Amino acid sequence: MINSNKTLSQKALAGAAFLRMHAKAMAGDDDFFVAIMSEPHTIAANAIEQLVKENAELRA
Repeated sequence: MINSNKTLSQKALAGAAFLRMHAKAMAGDDDFFVAIMSEPHTIAANAIEQLVKENAELRA
C-alpha cells in the first residue's frame, strides 16, 4: 500500500516506478510472450509520468 500521506502526484509516480520495475523484470524473462508484455507496462509508466508533468505545468 502506498503511504496515504503522499500527494496524488507522488502516488502516481510511485505507481509508474513500480510498472517500470515490473517491465524491466519481465523483459529479461526467457519466455518470449512474457518478455513482449513488458512493452505495455513501459508505455503506461511513460504515460503516467507525462500526465503528472503536464498537470504540474497546468497548476503552475
